[in-house]
Amino acid sequence: LSVFSGGCSLEGAEAICSDEQIESWEILDLLQSLVDKSLANFDESLQRYRLSETVRAYGRDALVANGESPAMRNRHLSHFGQMAERTEDLLASPQAVEALAALDAEVRNLRAAIDWGLEEGDPIQAVRMANALSVFYQTRGEFTEGSTIYQSLLERVPFDAKAERAGAMANLGVLGFRLTQYESAQDTLKCAL
Repeated sequence: LSVFSGGCSLEGAEAICSDEQIESWEILDLLQSLVDKSLANFDESLQRYRLSETVRAYGRDALVANGESPAMRNRHLSHFGQMAERTEDLLASPQAVEALAALDAEVRNLRAAIDWGLEEGDPIQAVRMANALSVFYQTRGEFTEGSTIYQSLLERVPFDAKAERAGAMANLGVLGFRLTQYESAQDTLKCAL
């Protein structure tokens, strides 16, 4: 659970924490055990589990010491990348309000997943995830954050990932217009074409 930032839903915990040793149906009982021992909290109104920062730091250190951190962080990136891609089309549908609420609840995990993809994980997966979140960044007015993410991704994504790079450039250009950086936005959009 220490790979989560800002807590997690039961669905997220099941997707990321279950493996060959722990079945997904066991996760709820394990979470309840952590809550009973005051190692985790459950917020009923948000339906989210959260570790204290001390326990989370201990868990992160244990994952690093056991050499499990990269695998768990990659699973975190994969899970939230899939979530971003699933909700992308919903943002332009009658389910947009629910999709925005789901992304809002996981915004810290989305940021952490992209950061991991940029730092040590898979930058191509991170750029796909960020591209799927472009409407989210625009809708929530996160123009500067989105621009910073796309710029960082473009610095790290290999040049042979042309479709992903073009998408990131197009999204960066759109956000540039939102930030009234018209000339650089136009240049970026031309480059994307």
